Amino acid sequence: MGFERNKSAGFMVNHLARLFVKSINEGIEPLGSSAGQFPILLLLWEGNDISPSEISRRLDIEKATVTNTLNRMERDGLIQRAKDPNDARASIISISEKGLSLRDDMLQVAMGINKKATDSIDQKDFDIFLKVAQTMISNLSKA
Repeated sequence: MGFERNKSAGFMVNHLARLFVKSINEGIEPLGSSAGQFPILLLLWEGNDISPSEISRRLDIEKATVTNTLNRMERDGLIQRAKDPNDARASIISISEKGLSLRDDMLQVAMGINKKATDSIDQKDFDIFLKVAQTMISNLSKA
């Protein structure tokens, strides 16, 4: 049996993800952010201050990538860093007023992209897609 890219879950999910990233970038770059920062903003908008290590763990992003992204976000005034009171070597990240002020506009962009992507898909099929995607994530996350 040969490899058919359009029947490969990995290829199709990767292609879909790249299209989502392109769309989110087009929508939120004018607001002052990027697709790479968006998952961190989503986490911080939940209202919890969090360490870079915890961001890395929760989002399954390399620590070095998180550090570089946080540096840009701090430079752009989207986040604030403070010393971790329990560990002098660590920092705690919180959302800044500027980062918080972008929440509604960025979520509108994201919801619009999701709506466009799912426009002709009925709810039952979309629920199945989400369940399958969650199962695949779980399967690949197992050590």
